[in-house]
Amino acid sequence: MEEEELGKVCEELGIEMTIDSNCHIEDARDERFLNIIADEDVNIDDLNYLMKRFDGFSPREIEKFYAVAF
Repeated sequence: MEEEELGKVCEELGIEMTIDSNCHIEDARDERFLNIIADEDVNIDDLNYLMKRFDGFSPREIEKFYAVAF
């Protein structure tokens, strides 16, 4: 998601763009990812950055990520 688009979505949802944790993730397409952030408040901008990085990961890199995260 582009920064401008993310800003618009956050504004519509009432999420203030700060360096603090500002949202709670309730569901995700990837259950393994949801298990990592379960019961955690996260920063939407940091999460967006991570998802952009994830898009460039190979399947092997994704498996390594989950191995380290657990």
